[in-house]
Amino acid sequence: MRRYIAQHDEWLTRQTGPEAERPAGASAQLPGPEALAIHLHRLQHLQHERLAHLLVLLGFAVMCLIALGLWLAFSGWALFALFALFLVMLPPYVQHYWLLENSVQRWIRACPDLEKRR
Repeated sequence: MRRYIAQHDEWLTRQTGPEAERPAGASAQLPGPEALAIHLHRLQHLQHERLAHLLVLLGFAVMCLIALGLWLAFSGWALFALFALFLVMLPPYVQHYWLLENSVQRWIRACPDLEKRR
């Protein structure tokens, strides 16, 4: 997913930046409506991905809290291990969701630049 986001960010830079800022050998800019359509399709895909990861993140957070409550109520080592497992798995999900959220916001801010080229 990181590579997909980075590739699209580079593509956006080529599409929205002036001719002089594009690296040598970079592909030419697409016509405005075509570039906007491609961008909106990719944005829609990333928004769907973000929603799916938000639901997974919330599920893991709820399971972590349930495991904590069970461990505090019954204080067994197995419940502690379950809570620790969820607690260890939660930060990577938060980090990935953070990447998706920030990328979606950045891509939304790029829409007016593509719309100006219509």
